[in-house]
Amino acid sequence: MPRDDTSHSCDSKKPKKRLWIFGLVAAASAIWLLLRTGNKPSRITYPCQQAAMTNIEIIKLAFLTALPSLAVIRSTLSPLKSVGVLALLLVGSAFITSDSGMQALRFTLAQDYSAYDRVPLQLLENVAQTSEHTSDIFLAQGVTGVNGNVTLGIAALFELMAIEGLHFYNTTAEPSGLIERDDVVLLKVNSQWSYRGGTNTDLVKAVIEAIIAHPDGFTGEIIIADNGQGIGNLNWGDANAFNNSQAIEDVAQQFPDHDVSTILWDNYRYNTVDEYDLGDFSEGYVRSSTWDANTEIYPSYPKFVTDTGLYVSFKNGIWDNTTGFDSDRLKIINMPVLKSHFRYGVTGCIKHYMGVPQGYVVPSVDPSIPHEHFSIALGGMGTLMA
Repeated sequence: MPRDDTSHSCDSKKPKKRLWIFGLVAAASAIWLLLRTGNKPSRITYPCQQAAMTNIEIIKLAFLTALPSLAVIRSTLSPLKSVGVLALLLVGSAFITSDSGMQALRFTLAQDYSAYDRVPLQLLENVAQTSEHTSDIFLAQGVTGVNGNVTLGIAALFELMAIEGLHFYNTTAEPSGLIERDDVVLLKVNSQWSYRGGTNTDLVKAVIEAIIAHPDGFTGEIIIADNGQGIGNLNWGDANAFNNSQAIEDVAQQFPDHDVSTILWDNYRYNTVDEYDLGDFSEGYVRSSTWDANTEIYPSYPKFVTDTGLYVSFKNGIWDNTTGFDSDRLKIINMPVLKSHFRYGVTGCIKHYMGVPQGYVVPSVDPSIPHEHFSIALGGMGTLMA
């Protein structure tokens, strides 16, 4: 009776087909990595690039695991030219993501900025055509002192504000001022990148010095916080400061006589929780289940516990089990850094607010990038602020 090898033949083709698919995915990921990273090595930390590298690493591991079975494939498949091409694709993709490959392709992730010249930014006064729905902007330029000290600049800014009727300190003499002596002041910084990519730590230090110099004696708490979308770091070894080794963590530790702490909201991105008044005292993100159709965003905000045990809701203020929320006591100072951005061109006060929401990935929007990124152009950050 003739032997039926149809089933055996079909089965023998499956490993070959799978390996080809793996090889093509690895090659596509490597090409994507090269094209999207371009001449800016810092982009390699973006979610899409990280996903591409993960694909290559997983496929490389799968290929190495499958090596012992190649002898079996050799006995059933002839010729093996396709397997050779496949191996070349996998090895090439693995090389691109290796340290040697990065160097050969002139990718340098550690850059020396010490030789760069500091260029002052000159801003020209521009009067709005209408006063409706506009904000007052106070500007102090050319005020950086010795070794990056900006204390005099902060003083000049506060003086200018006071002249226009906006006082920084809320005191008995100036009850309409912004900061009261027992307030909880949250400094929202940018911690996602090092060097010029992050908020200037000399400026953060000067603002803290100004807060604790409250005329009535500051007894409150200062929190430095950010959500770097999974790659944030408040302890960069190469920070944006006159002395690049001065990280945000270092600044916080310079005030041992006051309650100054840091918190990285990256650690709570995957914890979706309820508010304190609903009995949920865990740290995490409160995310609305309602999709804002106009700006295409699920509004969200962090809630957390400080080092001193205060329960803080970014939206509702300080929680007390007896009196409930005190929204007046929580004051937020937005401290961005002006820099370029690969999608929106520039990061400023509004784009900087991207460090507040959860960073929730909506697969229908993008499988790897938080959906809030895409809402920025539609006014998503404004929806969060509102």
